[in-house]
Amino acid sequence: MNTSSTQDVLAEVWAIKDSLSASHGHSLKATCRAMYAEQQKHPGDFVNLGATSRQNKTLETTGGASKSPVARKRRARPARVSA
Repeated sequence: MNTSSTQDVLAEVWAIKDSLSASHGHSLKATCRAMYAEQQKHPGDFVNLGATSRQNKTLETTGGASKSPVARKRRARPARVSA
């Protein structure tokens, strides 16, 4: 792909992204929700470059409520005091 055609492709991708974002009020959360909903309607039509499906992941717990990895990282840690 030469530089000119690369720039054309990038311009087209940015135009699509801008249009999608504008159609959802430039809200990242709303845009992602809409993209996810569309992906669920057509699961085989989206490019997957090796990403693991969220549906196949299960959180292992010791019987308590499931916590996401982010929530587990946010747990309180004792303060360190230097002498």
